[in-house]
Amino acid sequence: MEKQIVKVESLLTVISPQQTVRIMDDTLSKNGAGADPEEITLFKGAAVKAFREFAGKGATIKHISPEVERETDAEAPRYVMHIFIYRNSAR
Repeated sequence: MEKQIVKVESLLTVISPQQTVRIMDDTLSKNGAGADPEEITLFKGAAVKAFREFAGKGATIKHISPEVERETDAEAPRYVMHIFIYRNSAR
């Protein structure tokens, strides 16, 4: 099976505009695998804002992982789509 090349903006057009997404680049990690998500996050917020930020920049998707995040212990959990990317890839 061949891995498909999917642009970030293509994915963001098919999910809910208000879906919270965290776009990450693990090449920014100083510690390698299992890095702190805050360290490698390029963007966190609504999908519609992420689309405006990443449209036309040539970023392709490496891996997608739905996660449950809480900002504080009192906050209700929410689903956040973690999107790992290749930036400006020639793929």
